[in-house]
Amino acid sequence: MHGSWLTRSSVGRGRDSPLRRTVDRVERGVLALAIVLALLAVPVAVLVGAAVQRAGDATAHTELAVSYPTTAVLVRDAQTSDLGVANTLAEWHTQAGMVRTGSIEAPTGSMAGATVPVWLDETGHPVDPPLTEDQAYWRGVITMIVLLIGTFVLLAIGYRVARLLLDRRRLAEWEADWLVVEPRWTHRG
Repeated sequence: MHGSWLTRSSVGRGRDSPLRRTVDRVERGVLALAIVLALLAVPVAVLVGAAVQRAGDATAHTELAVSYPTTAVLVRDAQTSDLGVANTLAEWHTQAGMVRTGSIEAPTGSMAGATVPVWLDETGHPVDPPLTEDQAYWRGVITMIVLLIGTFVLLAIGYRVARLLLDRRRLAEWEADWLVVEPRWTHRG
């Protein structure tokens, strides 16, 4: 076997054929460009995913530096909710030893007097738990996967649209050629 994989593939077949038209060469170029862009998308997606993970890790470290875990005691029962958590009134102690009262999220059905873990900021107000390293890792992985899938889908759609436009051009050229040849073959005209 001689030649590259491209010349042996369906993309390369008939490359030197006298019947090959400009639209055929353009189609081959569009396909080659789509393949190159798809291959380039892989390292780009990996780099972006890694950057998202690093940013998540930095956010996690920052959040850990400005918040701390403690427990709150429910003052009221947590009402039933379809979401599995409900806002209810609770009481907790800050690092400075002050007692604070406010609304926190607790598992539905929790009774007054139950303890619930909470995260507090420097001022003693409840905040969301800090991002974990696992969450940062999975954000990076998901970002990479979504980028790859999105890129591949866009490239496939772009190639398909190019094919449709090139097929229209090809058919128009064939029709024009047929108008020249048909009278000689059918002896009309």
